[in-house]
Amino acid sequence: QGITDDDLERLRAMDWDPSKQRFSLLKARASAHPLGHLRKFLYIKNASGFHQSRSFTDVYGTLRDSSIDRVVMARLRLADVEITSCNALECLRPYKDVPEAFIYLDPPYPGCPFASQKPRLKNLYFSYEHFSQLLAYLREFKGKFLMSVDGTEHTRDLCKDFTVLDVKAKRSGGNWRGKSIAKTEGAEILVMNYS
Repeated sequence: QGITDDDLERLRAMDWDPSKQRFSLLKARASAHPLGHLRKFLYIKNASGFHQSRSFTDVYGTLRDSSIDRVVMARLRLADVEITSCNALECLRPYKDVPEAFIYLDPPYPGCPFASQKPRLKNLYFSYEHFSQLLAYLREFKGKFLMSVDGTEHTRDLCKDFTVLDVKAKRSGGNWRGKSIAKTEGAEILVMNYS
């Protein structure tokens, strides 16, 4: 959100040509400056073909234009967006008693560990107890909400007080170039407090 036109010009001036040597150097180097950190992230993600940023993938052309364009699009999209990072119940609190509010929720699947390479996150998961607390809060919600969540029997049972619709979810892990990496299909449910 805070990126300036000068920052974009500095990014454009950096060397974006794909090379295995530059990929390895950037991957090994720590960057203290936020702009350097952003460039490192964009370069490595693009030059690895978004395959978990582990190895260089020969890409065609320059990475600069597509990377900078994505930053510009994100900056425009986020211009009037308020980003809040906190517990879900804290995020919902200001809207709890607002009848005009409409909230979309996409929590982690209850009982599933977070997929993370970071050791401090490996043992975290969104438990059924957490999910039950969220549902209890949503029972008191004055506005409307729509939530997508896994369609297991246990989850369905916990959501029995709400309107529940079955959906087949097509999921694909993709990259910024729109190329699909993995596709799966699974049962999900949409849970809402309206019909």
